[in-house]
Amino acid sequence: MYDFVLLQDLFRSYFDLSITGQGATDKASPFYAAWLLFVTAKSKLLPAFPDLVASFNLLICVLNVAIMHIPAPHRNVDLNDHSLFPVRTETGGADTLQSLCLVNKANLTAVRALMHGMDNMLKAAAKSVPAADTPTTQPSTDMVTSCSHYPGFMSVSAVTAAVAEELNTEYQQACASSIDVDERPFLGRAAEAPPTPGPSAAPPSLNRCIVGSPQR
Repeated sequence: MYDFVLLQDLFRSYFDLSITGQGATDKASPFYAAWLLFVTAKSKLLPAFPDLVASFNLLICVLNVAIMHIPAPHRNVDLNDHSLFPVRTETGGADTLQSLCLVNKANLTAVRALMHGMDNMLKAAAKSVPAADTPTTQPSTDMVTSCSHYPGFMSVSAVTAAVAEELNTEYQQACASSIDVDERPFLGRAAEAPPTPGPSAAPPSLNRCIVGSPQR
């Protein structure tokens, strides 16, 4: 439950998108896809019962994927904000993954390894979705993300829903073989929640969400 609440907080801060009601259960919703991406990656890339630090690092990867794929008009953050994205490329673009790690004191080596695994997982899911099966590495000059861009994912409803369904199938298989608790029902609980206030002026640092957490 903690991971779900933290992902909600991050989406509320970074994006202008619904994360409750239909936004939590609509299979074409970026938040729905992001949560499925997280729990599927958690089942594949982390050990059973991972600690908060490992889960936190995986959430950074999900946020990085979302920043790359969700269109700029739906972002509450500016990639030119050097306080949020302090690591820049030679051309002045934002290195989103390194920036998220630096701002949140996360271990870049550990996060990069998880990002690589998540990217491979997304490639496998996107292979069955014709519109998204040809990823690119640099869709925009204003950012470098250390992950692939899958056309239409989190921006085109049909593509988002199709990739989410592939992730859902992967997670269903994991649930049948090794997972004790199915974390997908949290989406249904969010659908029943009342609307939440709008985003704060600036996204919180992720490491402040974990009180007393060790250095990552």
